[in-house]
Amino acid sequence: YKSILRKFMSYCHQTDYPPGETFITEQLAAVTASDVTNYFTYRCYRCLDPDETAIPSHRSNTLLYWKKGISYFMPNKHMQWNEIVDSGNPTKSQQVANMIAEVKQKEVRRQGAPSKARRSLTKDEFRHTQEYFKNVETDIKYKYGARAHNNYQYHLIGRLDDCTQLQFESLKVNEAFPTFALKTKLNWSKNVREEAD
Repeated sequence: YKSILRKFMSYCHQTDYPPGETFITEQLAAVTASDVTNYFTYRCYRCLDPDETAIPSHRSNTLLYWKKGISYFMPNKHMQWNEIVDSGNPTKSQQVANMIAEVKQKEVRRQGAPSKARRSLTKDEFRHTQEYFKNVETDIKYKYGARAHNNYQYHLIGRLDDCTQLQFESLKVNEAFPTFALKTKLNWSKNVREEAD
């Protein structure tokens, strides 16, 4: 999150802070909801007053990540933003939430930044990948190892990072078909935190 904070504070202070720059509590406490909203607006539209037809250059998920990164360093990060006295966590303000909601609405209307979400390989792409690895004559890891890994992942419909955690102890003989089949178990990786993962 440090690079997110550094870029944000560089924008707020109109100073190009170097990597590793630290900010004192007084500097962080002076941040307002307007600072956060203006920063997000500028990063999305390259101006502070975009018209209705402007297309944001970043997705709402990116803004949410920046919001989380900035919030992490706020002195009152657990408090809601109080607009009357300008105190609390400015990333938890209605102003910031509204700005992100506008970007999200543009995405729904296909007027936002294009999605960079990953997708599954198609059958043709999978076959092409396997054929490519099969024809690599110079490296046995690719010719056999990568193909075996891809097949393992494909047949278990597993995630790439889960399948890389396969341990020999997880492979067992299938009692129903002992001459040609194995049983295995995927040990879920610790970074799976949501249904979409």
